[in-house]
Amino acid sequence: MNQVKIYKTKNHKTLVIECLSRAPQFTRLFLFICIFLVLGSYVFLMGLVLKDIASGIAHLILISFLFFLIGSYFIRMFLWNSYGKEIFIIKEKSLIRIFDYRLFKSEEEIINFEIINIELPEDRDNKPTTGNENVLDEVIVMDNHFSETYLTFKTNKTKIMGILKLPYQDIIAAKKELNEFLK
Repeated sequence: MNQVKIYKTKNHKTLVIECLSRAPQFTRLFLFICIFLVLGSYVFLMGLVLKDIASGIAHLILISFLFFLIGSYFIRMFLWNSYGKEIFIIKEKSLIRIFDYRLFKSEEEIINFEIINIELPEDRDNKPTTGNENVLDEVIVMDNHFSETYLTFKTNKTKIMGILKLPYQDIIAAKKELNEFLK
């Protein structure tokens, strides 16, 4: 199950929202097995190619490149489903998004803004807030339709939607923290 961690830096000039990706144990086990199948297939094919070295170095390079691409894809999927984090860093007038795979991180995506808000599913038509509005005290959900949803930031220029489905209560907590941070 995906979780959210929200915290401010010591100087209170930065708000960090970490969305943690946790896939079920079966999914992680399946990806782990796929990695070893790709590795085993690579060793087997390399043995066949090296046995008949006259077939050329081109086959060796092609097989190595192909298995490097397939293997790195499965390793990346395994790391994301086991340790992945989508990190949003909110500073005075910028939002930074980073994907953390534990062993490596993606390039920072920086979005500058004048106004920012976290958009809830029931207020998709609302305008972004300046942070001076009343903090959302209580939200009544009539059905279980909004039990999980995507974290969506709405700025004066664009919408930035997270890639992980998060518990609805965590998104409400993030909205409260953002409104307090912007005061």
